[in-house]
Amino acid sequence: MSYNGQRDADSIVSYALDKTSSEVRKRMKPKGASDSSKKSGSSKKASGDQDVVVLTDSNFDSKVMKSNDIWLVEFYAPWCGHCKKLEPEWNEAASKVKGNVKFGKVDATVETSLA
Repeated sequence: MSYNGQRDADSIVSYALDKTSSEVRKRMKPKGASDSSKKSGSSKKASGDQDVVVLTDSNFDSKVMKSNDIWLVEFYAPWCGHCKKLEPEWNEAASKVKGNVKFGKVDATVETSLA
């Protein structure tokens, strides 16, 4: 697929987001119905971060940068109030799209060179 749009940052970003969104929706279609039926009796929130990959300086390139998968990566600080509020939502989102989009997290207070 080649890009033939405008040559400005906003147009390029818009194109990239549209293509990424389209790819995520396409990947989710086969699993969407079965995943929601499995969770019908469970609580709304995911329990823990079992579907979130802990990323470090030693595994970031091999897992994220050299991957053909779609990744969303959170760079967080354990003491940060906003980060603490995001954690259960991040975990739930990771569980909802498991197998379609990968979620990772980087402790920016430990992995300072990566952050």
